[in-house]
Amino acid sequence: MRLPKRKWFKRYFKLWNDIQPINLGRLEKDDTIKATSKITKEVLVAGNYINKVSDMVKILGTWDLTKKLTFEWIEQFSASAREKITNAWGSITE
Repeated sequence: MRLPKRKWFKRYFKLWNDIQPINLGRLEKDDTIKATSKITKEVLVAGNYINKVSDMVKILGTWDLTKKLTFEWIEQFSASAREKITNAWGSITE
């Protein structure tokens, strides 16, 4: 028996939410994403960035962004990603 079977015990691995990180640099280098595109979870699934639409996504701010992208229905953004998106005249819709 690896896990105790008590009333007070919670399986810690079921309490975690798996978050898929995506770097802005990968979106910048991708030729299929145009300069004024809307980035939704469906676009990320089509581009093989995530596996399912139900996955949680966090956009990270590595590299610079020059494309004017609109992000819709993405759960989390790092502070540097928000700054780089707004500096590139992009927008975030939650």
